Amino acid sequence: MLRETRKYLEENFETEELLCGNKVFQKRFSGYWKIVLNKYWVDIIMDEMFEKYMLRPPKDRNDVALAKTVLTLYATYSKKMVSKLKTEKIKPKNLNLKQITILVNEVRDLDAEFSNDMKRLLTIHRTYKLNEDF
Repeated sequence: MLRETRKYLEENFETEELLCGNKVFQKRFSGYWKIVLNKYWVDIIMDEMFEKYMLRPPKDRNDVALAKTVLTLYATYSKKMVSKLKTEKIKPKNLNLKQITILVNEVRDLDAEFSNDMKRLLTIHRTYKLNEDF
């Protein structure tokens, strides 16, 4: 990795060391998506907030519908992020500081869009649950 890129990653990303001695860098945003990168690969994966909506046992039929809708929304944004990674063929050891900041900003923007869509979806879900009682 380039010196400036490594310095930026160490200052702005969380660092974990694997058993083999390699370092893995993670950048979390709003809790829905995170960037994980190593010397050889970059990946954008779901973060801890998905567990709250998709992986917990459903209490009623509406929670199952919400989980399916969240999964559909995840698949849509996942395709956007994967297409971003495929079009640029990102290799971290060749990235300079400008390229890594562009990647972080684009993922942050997509994460903000996803967060807004989730807020809208949860508002609809909550109003449906409230109207169900009456």
